[in-house]
Amino acid sequence: IDNKDIEILYALSLNYRVPLLEIAPRIKLTREAVRFRVQRLIKAGYIGKFQPSINIFALGYEAYVLRLKLIKRTNTQKIIFHIANSFDCNAIYELNNEWNIIAFLHFHSTEELRNFEDTLIKNYQNDIYDYAFDIIKKQTKLEWFPKELMSVLKRK
Repeated sequence: IDNKDIEILYALSLNYRVPLLEIAPRIKLTREAVRFRVQRLIKAGYIGKFQPSINIFALGYEAYVLRLKLIKRTNTQKIIFHIANSFDCNAIYELNNEWNIIAFLHFHSTEELRNFEDTLIKNYQNDIYDYAFDIIKKQTKLEWFPKELMSVLKRK
């Protein structure tokens, strides 16, 4: 990965739908060169997918953070798979601190939240030591582009 790749990643992080024809002159490459680099970045795993950022609050959902502390880690991947494959999961992470799993979830109602909670606990009651749901009041920032890579762009 070089500085041109970083510039492409930054442009796509700001707007994943930006035409390659717009990116090309900014970074002094042809559209074909940008397309080749994007395909290479996808194959190498630097770009996972292109997706919009949806405001779930505007759609009438409530957002929650679920924190799980496990008794034993033998079923961690099963629990992650269970949560990740529910329609309610936005993102899920495995951690190496006192909380073993953190997930971002959305529900239309408290009843949907309770149904999710009941199913999770029923299926994994022997694995979960403690858990907590925290309501997210407002999303103020969602930016995944690493700040230290910004220095590459500022040097130009």
